[in-house]
Formats: sequence, C-alpha cells, structure tokens
Amino acid sequence: SDYKKGLEYNFKAYEIRKYLSNPAQLLSSLSKLGVCYSELGEFENATKYLLEAIEIVETNNWENRYFQVYDNLGGVFKEMNRYETALIYHQKAYDYALKSNNTRARYTILVNVAGAHRNLGNIKKSIDLHMEAEQGIKEAKDFRALALVYSNLASLYSMEGEFDKVLFYSRKSIKIYEDLQNIDGL
Repeated sequence: SDYKKGLEYNFKAYEIRKYLSNPAQLLSSLSKLGVCYSELGEFENATKYLLEAIEIVETNNWENRYFQVYDNLGGVFKEMNRYETALIYHQKAYDYALKSNNTRARYTILVNVAGAHRNLGNIKKSIDLHMEAEQGIKEAKDFRALALVYSNLASLYSMEGEFDKVLFYSRKSIKIYEDLQNIDGL
C-alpha cells in the first residue's frame, strides 16, 4: 500500500513496456498507474492512464478485459463524487463481465453498480442489486466480498429505517470478518 513507491516502479515498467510495444503488458502498467493515482487521490492522472488503458482494450478488441478497466474508471469517478458517470462505467463493466466466464468479477462489479445507485439515492434499486450479487458471491465462495455485501445491506437498510434488517446483516458481516480475521472490515 505504498502507492508512491508503486508509482515509481510502475513508471519504470511502463517505459520498458512502451518500448517493447507489447499492448497486453502496457495495459497492465496503465491499469496499475491508474489505481495508484486513484489511491493517492490524484484523480485526473488516474483518469488519464485508465482512459489510455481503455483505448488499448478497445483497439485490440479484448472484450474479456473491458470489464476490468471500465470498473476501475468507474471507481475513480465515484471517488470524484461524479456518481452518474461512475454508474455509466460500472454498468459498462458489468455488461462485459456478464459475457465473460469470470463469475467472481460479475458479482463484485454488480456490487459496484449497486453502490453507484446508492450514491444516486436509488436505495431500493441498490438493495435489489446487492441481493442479486449476494447469491453469486456465495456460489463463488468469495467471503470477503460477501461480508462487504452484508455490511452494505446493513447501511442501506439503516437509510430505510429498517433496523431489524440492519442488525441481521451487520451480524452476518461481523461473523464473516471475524472468521477471516479481517480487522479493516470489522
């Protein structure tokens, strides 16, 4: 999580990969640069590199990678409080994830779509999407993502004033985070 150091090394890799003209490796560097900049709160730089990554996947018609870069860009727009734009990119990512064989990505991206709806005030839609994601995440046995879904549902039901459901989902989330020994989640 030393993103400044990550930038330093990823820029070195980026320069080498640009010289080698290997679009798949260049895509990896661009995505990592975008994520590092996003984590540092430098959203304009993050957007710049992620848009360059999108250009590579679109130029090469790599539909199996679209969902990754679109979802990352949606996350940057969310951090910038540009929720409508975030929803557009998360939804694009989800649409491509549906075409892939990556079940885990499909449902974790659906959680991001649900989060974008929450940020736009569409609480009931967000709840419905979280419930849909819950089943797929259970099947994928991604317990960390499942704990997040339950935590998000607790928050959403709190906004709706349904405190019995807040307690129900909070307890489910806490149990998983304890089992995983995930201090951040707790």
